[in-house]
Amino acid sequence: MSIKKLLKIDSEDSKPSKNMIFLDFKIEQEDWNKYRLADGSLLKLKYVLMDVSMEASIEELLSRIKPGKEANLALDTKSRTLHVVQPSYKLRGKPDSKKYSAEELKEAIIEEDIDFETVKATWNLYLMDNGIRIKTRVNPISISKTDKFNQKGIPVYLFDSGIDIKIKLPEKIEAKLKKRMKIKQKNKEPKNDTVQLPDIKTK
Repeated sequence: MSIKKLLKIDSEDSKPSKNMIFLDFKIEQEDWNKYRLADGSLLKLKYVLMDVSMEASIEELLSRIKPGKEANLALDTKSRTLHVVQPSYKLRGKPDSKKYSAEELKEAIIEEDIDFETVKATWNLYLMDNGIRIKTRVNPISISKTDKFNQKGIPVYLFDSGIDIKIKLPEKIEAKLKKRMKIKQKNKEPKNDTVQLPDIKTK
């Protein structure tokens, strides 16, 4: 069993726990990822981690775990994905200050699933005050272009993106979890029961 399976990452819509504690964290790296679109525009995306909380401290959660049982160290993260489009001059249009709804923008799509190539894609690095390290990376899934322009005359694009998240626990915590997993595996091993038959005497 992988330790990764023992740590659950909840979405922003997860139900908050009354006992949750908020984690302070240090940003070790938080950079823009860049993608060149087929029309020549440069799309820049940045994942911004804003808030992290846990149901309880790691030590408290570990104290509840009985040998042979799985740990469930639930993290709740809140974040935003920022985006900037830098088009060439020929793609710019008439500035438009009107605010369009998501539905209006979907109806205004003129190019769907625009091809793109990755210029730069790096992992963001965050160190929690309890020693947990979080790595994140934003990835564009689909990009579409509309016939609308913003107040600067830049074409409006719609995009869907996904987030890759990796977790690294402090070494002392990993050691405790590994110990519990070994106990669990040992408990699952089939027992070699030997039945001792009584001596049979023959006449």
